[in-house]
Amino acid sequence: MHTATPVRQYAPTEWTRPLQVTTVICAVVSTIGTTLQNFVLVDLAMLENTMQLAGMTPEQAAESAPGFLLRFRSPWAQLKTA
Repeated sequence: MHTATPVRQYAPTEWTRPLQVTTVICAVVSTIGTTLQNFVLVDLAMLENTMQLAGMTPEQAAESAPGFLLRFRSPWAQLKTA
């Protein structure tokens, strides 16, 4: 005969709502920060310089950077290649 294991029920405490609000605020700030980074800080010139530092010639970097930037900014482009 099997006996069911009792399920532990958790009751909210006085910290539940403040933690939920803090979590939402942090998620919103993170989303805004990521969006700003992708569209303001990361630009074509920065990518070309980074690619050159990684060992590409200036011509290779100038050719590769636009496509990389497009795929970097598009979340759907990453899903299509997976």
